[in-house]
Amino acid sequence: MSGISEAAANRWAKKLADDVAAVMSRHPDADPEDVRLTLISLQSPPLARLNRSLRRGRGFAAFRK
Repeated sequence: MSGISEAAANRWAKKLADDVAAVMSRHPDADPEDVRLTLISLQSPPLARLNRSLRRGRGFAAFRK
Protein backbone atom coordinates (compact mmCIF):
# COMPACT_ATOMS: atom_id res chain seq x y z
CA MET A 1 0.00 0.00 0.00
CA SER A 2 1.17 3.55 -0.72
CA GLY A 3 0.77 4.80 2.84
CA ILE A 4 -2.33 6.90 2.21
CA SER A 5 -5.58 5.98 3.90
CA GLU A 6 -8.68 5.25 1.91
CA ALA A 7 -10.40 8.25 3.52
CA ALA A 8 -7.54 10.55 2.49
CA ALA A 9 -7.60 9.17 -1.04
CA ASN A 10 -11.35 9.75 -1.23
CA ARG A 11 -10.93 13.35 0.01
CA TRP A 12 -8.21 13.97 -2.58
CA ALA A 13 -10.35 12.50 -5.37
CA LYS A 14 -13.38 14.56 -4.31
CA LYS A 15 -11.32 17.78 -4.22
CA LEU A 16 -9.86 16.96 -7.64
CA ALA A 17 -13.34 16.34 -9.07
CA ASP A 18 -14.57 19.63 -7.56
CA ASP A 19 -11.57 21.49 -9.02
CA VAL A 20 -12.18 19.96 -12.46
CA ALA A 21 -15.85 20.98 -12.26
CA ALA A 22 -14.85 24.54 -11.32
CA VAL A 23 -12.50 24.84 -14.30
CA MET A 24 -15.07 23.29 -16.62
CA SER A 25 -17.72 25.79 -15.49
CA ARG A 26 -15.45 28.63 -16.61
CA HIS A 27 -14.14 26.86 -19.72
CA PRO A 28 -16.91 24.54 -21.00
CA ASP A 29 -15.06 23.75 -24.24
CA ALA A 30 -12.05 22.32 -22.39
CA ASP A 31 -11.46 18.58 -22.32
CA PRO A 32 -12.22 17.39 -18.76
CA GLU A 33 -9.55 14.69 -18.93
CA ASP A 34 -6.92 17.27 -19.96
CA VAL A 35 -8.04 19.51 -17.09
CA ARG A 36 -7.81 16.60 -14.63
CA LEU A 37 -4.34 15.57 -15.80
CA THR A 38 -3.13 19.19 -15.70
CA LEU A 39 -4.39 19.68 -12.15
CA ILE A 40 -2.67 16.46 -11.07
CA SER A 41 0.55 17.53 -12.79
CA LEU A 42 0.48 20.92 -11.08
CA GLN A 43 0.74 19.15 -7.72
CA SER A 44 4.30 18.08 -8.62
CA PRO A 45 7.27 20.41 -8.22
CA PRO A 46 8.24 22.29 -11.42
CA LEU A 47 11.51 20.36 -11.88
CA ALA A 48 9.70 17.04 -11.65
CA ARG A 49 7.21 18.21 -14.31
CA LEU A 50 10.06 19.39 -16.53
CA ASN A 51 11.90 16.07 -16.17
CA ARG A 52 8.75 14.13 -17.10
CA SER A 53 8.10 16.24 -20.18
CA LEU A 54 11.72 16.02 -21.34
CA ARG A 55 11.72 12.23 -20.95
CA ARG A 56 8.43 12.03 -22.83
CA GLY A 57 9.78 14.32 -25.56
CA ARG A 58 12.89 12.19 -25.99
CA GLY A 59 10.70 9.13 -26.39
CA PHE A 60 8.61 10.78 -29.09
CA ALA A 61 11.76 12.01 -30.87
CA ALA A 62 13.07 8.43 -31.05
CA PHE A 63 9.94 7.38 -32.97
CA ARG A 64 10.38 10.14 -35.55
CA LYS A 65 13.83 8.96 -36.66
